[in-house]
Amino acid sequence: MGELAALLTSVLFTGTSVMFTLAGRLVGSTVVNRTRLVLAVFFLALAHPLLGVPLPWGAEASRWWWLGMSGFVGLVLGDTFLFQAFVWIGPRLTMLMLSLAPVLAAILAWLFLGEQLTLWQVVAIGLTVGGTAWVVLERRGNGDPSEEEAGSPHFGRGILFGLGAAIGQAVGLILAKEGLRGDFPALSGTLIRMTAAMLILWG
Repeated sequence: MGELAALLTSVLFTGTSVMFTLAGRLVGSTVVNRTRLVLAVFFLALAHPLLGVPLPWGAEASRWWWLGMSGFVGLVLGDTFLFQAFVWIGPRLTMLMLSLAPVLAAILAWLFLGEQLTLWQVVAIGLTVGGTAWVVLERRGNGDPSEEEAGSPHFGRGILFGLGAAIGQAVGLILAKEGLRGDFPALSGTLIRMTAAMLILWG
C-alpha cells in the first residue's frame, strides 16, 4: 500500500510541477509557496474530521516538535529552493534533482536512525547519483539552444537550488518519520507540518 501511495504521489507531483513552474514565472516562487500552503492547510483541515476528531490538538508535544521542524526544513527551506529552481531551470531538471531526495533520505536514515542499507541499495544509490550528474553535465555541455533550462543564465544556481530542495525534502522526511512513530495518522502529521510551515512563511 505504501508503494502505491508513493507511486501516485510521484504521478501527481509530476503534473503539478509544470503548474508550479508556470505560476512561479508569473507571480513569483514565494507567492506560489505561500498560496500553496494556505490551500493545503484548508483542504487538509476539511478532511481531518474523517479521522473522528476535528483537528490533531491531542498530539503529544514531541510530535509537534518533530513534525513542526519537518515542516520548517522540508516545506519552508526545501520548497523555497524547489519553487525557485522551477522558475530558473524548469520542471524537468528540477524534478531530476529532486529524485536525489530518497537517496539522501536513505543515507541519513543509515547514519542517524541505524537503518541498514543492502548492497543492492548502495548500487542503486550510486546509479541514481551517477545518472543525475551525467544528465546535468551533458545538458550543460552540449550547447543545444533548444534546451531552455540549459541555456538559462541561472542554470548553475538553479541546479544548486534543486539540490537544496532535495536535501530539504530528505531531512524533512527523516524528521517527519520521527514525528509519525507509532500509530499516529499520516493525515494529522501532514496537517501539522503544513500548518507549521504556513505560520512561518506568513509570520
